[in-house]
Order: sequence, then C-alpha cells, then structure tokens
Amino acid sequence: MIIRKKEKSPIEPPDEKEVSVKLKNFGGVTPSVYLRILLAALIICALFLLLFFPGIKNEGTVLKVLSVPSGAAVSVNGTYVGYTPTKVFLPADRFYDMLIEKPEFEPRTERIRAEGRVFATLFFPVRKTVTVNWPRPDSPEELFAPVLAEFNDFAQAGREYSPSLRKQAARLLEPGYFFTETLDFFVEDYKDFLTDEEIETLLLRAAGLCGHTVTAQAVLKAYMRLHPDCDAVEAAALLLSALQSDNPRAAAVFRSALPKMPEAELPPPPTLPETEYLRPQLRPASSFSALGERWVYFEPQTAVTAAASPLPPAECAVGGFWIQDREVTAGLYRRFLADTPQWNADNAAETEKEGKTDAFYLRRFPQDDRLPAVSVSWHAAQAFCRWLERQNGFENFRARLPYSFEIELLTADDDLTLANINSTELKAAGARQADTLRDLTGNAWEWCQNPPLRDPAQTDRFLLNLPTEIKAVKGGSFQSETVSAAETGIHFAVWSSPFTGFRVVLERR
Repeated sequence: MIIRKKEKSPIEPPDEKEVSVKLKNFGGVTPSVYLRILLAALIICALFLLLFFPGIKNEGTVLKVLSVPSGAAVSVNGTYVGYTPTKVFLPADRFYDMLIEKPEFEPRTERIRAEGRVFATLFFPVRKTVTVNWPRPDSPEELFAPVLAEFNDFAQAGREYSPSLRKQAARLLEPGYFFTETLDFFVEDYKDFLTDEEIETLLLRAAGLCGHTVTAQAVLKAYMRLHPDCDAVEAAALLLSALQSDNPRAAAVFRSALPKMPEAELPPPPTLPETEYLRPQLRPASSFSALGERWVYFEPQTAVTAAASPLPPAECAVGGFWIQDREVTAGLYRRFLADTPQWNADNAAETEKEGKTDAFYLRRFPQDDRLPAVSVSWHAAQAFCRWLERQNGFENFRARLPYSFEIELLTADDDLTLANINSTELKAAGARQADTLRDLTGNAWEWCQNPPLRDPAQTDRFLLNLPTEIKAVKGGSFQSETVSAAETGIHFAVWSSPFTGFRVVLERR
C-alpha cells in the first residue's frame, strides 16, 4: 500500500490596498501652511525655553569662590554656603556681603553686586570669581600646630580594641572615629600652598603620635594623597625609614600600629634604647570612710603617663584628691534614687527626652545591692555627684568623676590591674581584695569626667568638633579578654550600658 503525502496548497498573500490620509483644511488654511506655522511655533517655544526662560526665572550671577590654601568656609549674608572651591548662585540686582574664613588665617570680607542677564544664561550664565590668596606664614609650624593637636586628640584615645570588645552590646566607637580624615583634608587643602617637604614634616610628626591601626591608616592615606604614585606598602616603608633615623621609638610604635603588611618589604624594626618611660609612683597617703564607702587620698605630684602604653609619654599634674576604692554599688545608687525621684526608672522617658539618658537607662540595673551600679549614663553619674555633695560628711568636698589620665596612672601599679576579666557576669563591687583601690580594670567600664583626651583643658575645644557629646571610659568590663591602662573606650554621654558603671573622686573645696 502506497501512502502519498498530501500536497500543501501555496499561501496566497493578502490583498494589498493603498490607504491614504488626507488632512483637511483648518479655518480655510491648507495643511501645508498650518503645519509650517505649527513647526515654527514649536521651534520658537523651544528657543524661548532654552534661551530666555532660565534667565527670566533665575536672573543672577554664578559666583565661584576660590582660596589658596583651599578649604575655607564661605558665608553669604551670614549663611554658610560651602568650603572653597565652591559655587553659589546670587539673584540679580542685589548687594551681598561675603565672609571667607579659615583657621589660623585672617578672615576676608567681600561686598559683591550680583548682575543679571536674560539671554542664554542656561549656556552662558553671568559668572564672577572671587579668589583669596593668603600669604605664606614665616614657618609652617603655625599651620601644623592646630592640625597636629586635633590629630593627637584621637591618636591618644587608646589602642585598637580586641574583637571581644567589639562584640559588647554597648558597642565602643573606634578611636579616631571623628577625626580619621583630618590629615587627608589638610594635605588636600595645603598641597598648593606648602611644599611637599613641609607637608611630609607634618605627616612624620603625626606618624609619631600613632597608637593604633586607625591612626596609622589615617597617616598612610594622607601620605598616599601627597604621593599618588605610592601604594600602601611603599608609603609605609618611606615613612618608617624617615622615622627610624629621626625617632626610633616612634617608628616602633607606628610599625606595630600598621595594618598587616609584607614584612620583607618594610625596613627592619629599629633598635630601641634600654631606658623605659618613667613609671608613675602614685601612692596612697590616707583614707576616710563615709556612707559605707572608703575614699583613698593621693598627694599632688607630677607623673608621666604611658608607662605600659604604645603612646608617647605625657607629663600630667595629678593628685590632691580622694578616690573611691571601688565602683559605686547598686545599693548606694538606690539611696540616690530615693532622694532624687526625677532619676528613677519611672521617669526614664523624660530624661531620655531631655537628652540625659538613652532608652536603656536602668533597664538592666542590678537587683543585688553589692554589684556595681551599671546601666547609668554619664549625666546620671554627674547627678549622683551633686547628690553626694549634699550628704553628711561631704559638705567640704567637690565630687566629680575621675579624669582618664588619673585612672591610667593609678592602674600602672601591677597590684591594681586585673579583676574579673573575660567573665560572663558582674561580680560584687570591690570583691577582689587589694591594699588600696579595687577593680580599676575589669568588672565594669567606668565613666570618666573628660572626653578621650589626656589634657582636660582641651575639653571645650574638642567638643566643638563633635556632632554630640562623648566621654572616655576606662578599665574594661567583665567581658573584656584583656585590658590595660592605655586602653580608653569612647561612649556617648547618654549611653546607659549594662557594661558601664562609675566611681567618685573628691576634691577639697
């Protein structure tokens, strides 16, 4: 049987028909005429929008402000508009008073009349340029001093924290959080004003202040901006070579603070002299007890910090104060709360609204009266000090929190350093026995009176550069794996951390 395939019939194409559209006359005008008129109108509108409308809507002058060195703050009629180099639009037919300011330089003022033009301002706006050329100082030291002081503020804040500290619920801010761009901005602003050699002098001095990875990275970043052909390893090698010939101890500190780099490409570690920094010799002279607490007296003297620190030494006048021999206990803090109900947990929403605490104030306050009073903000600790001054036996004293450098000096004694470290919970305040002070490190971080600076006289200037108030904390907590006198934490003053308590210093009025 033979099966034949059915042949497919070819597909016929559809019938093609021509379709024509014919525009009608409009108002007796033929399409060829009114289409030309419509096209001309569109062109005229486009030209108007491009050439005239911008000038009619915003008639004025584009003012460009330059300065050498750059980075100067510009204000027009009292309103800040940016840092040089910057541009600002000024509406026409008005006079403007412009102020150009930069620290360490004489302010400049300019009175400017803004002119206007309507035609083609979108493509060719009315422009005016104001340039301020400040004279070079006799010595770049005049410019180095403030930027080095600002860099030093956070270079001395402490070493880089161990991973265990970063895991804490009350996260510590990295040292240098607010100032890591200081040197980088300086190089950018001054590279056309100072010579490369002068700026390198600044960076070498900054490298000598480094105490942790954050500050070392800031110096490297600034050096690489000055020498864009250098990579990080090459820049580190150049800085280390210069430091080792000039300041071998600073070179050792900077080398230890650098991020991990190939050792083979860096200069060998310098040989350091045998002499060490002076160890502070703060010794208790006497003590007294009141409210169930003991205060130990330290006589006035001058001591040198950084005995066991990677930071440069600093001479500090200390002493002439009594310091509590243990952290303020939860039981004593409850007595304060009973007398000052505005600081009770029931009023926590109000203190948070006033910017004196955060939402965690007293939330994890210990139930055991023997434990340190934690979950307390810096402002609450200040209120406690004012309350203490009103108690019997304290009328002749001024109460405050300790300065960070005082804790640093007091903890230099090996007998005072380790207490309840790498633990899972708080222990009773002062549980570890000692001849003088107890738990200066460990158990709970302790609020300090000052921001993370060694010099309390710098406090006001330091705070001007911060978005909010911060304070130093010392000593580490029970969760810290290791801690030293050199390590300084940074807390916002409103933080009410379950890892942070405080103790009180008394001074004679």
